[in-house]
Amino acid sequence: MKLIGLIILIALGFNLSAQKHQLYPACPHHKDVTILLFNNTGYDIDSLSLQWEYIGFIKKQSTKEYKMDYYSTHGFPVGKIAGLDLYPIHEDTWCGYGAQYYCDTILQIEIKLHNDIYGYYLTQTIKK
Repeated sequence: MKLIGLIILIALGFNLSAQKHQLYPACPHHKDVTILLFNNTGYDIDSLSLQWEYIGFIKKQSTKEYKMDYYSTHGFPVGKIAGLDLYPIHEDTWCGYGAQYYCDTILQIEIKLHNDIYGYYLTQTIKK
C-alpha cells in the first residue's frame, strides 16, 4: 500500500512539473532575466512587487537591480507610497492575452505614477 502511495506522489510531482512549464510556453526553460528598475514616480516606493515577486523598497529617482526566472507584461506594478492613496489595482488585473514574455535578457523597467479618473496607480514602461 505504501508503494502505491509513493508511485502516486511521484506521478503527481511529474505532472505538476510539466504543468509549470506549460504556464509559460514562451520560456520553457525559465532562463534568467535581469531587471533594472528605475523609480520615476518622484516618491519612495515601499513594498514594491512585480509579477507576484516582492522587490521591496526603492528610493525615488533611483535604480534597483533584480533577477527573475522570466518576465511578462501581464499585470501592473504594486506598491505603497506614503501620503498617497493608490488605486487598489491587483497585479493580475490584466488578462494576459497578448502578454509578452521575456527570457534570458536584461530589461530596463521604468516605474511611473499615473493619475486618471480612478486615482493614482503605478505603471511600467519596458525597454529592452
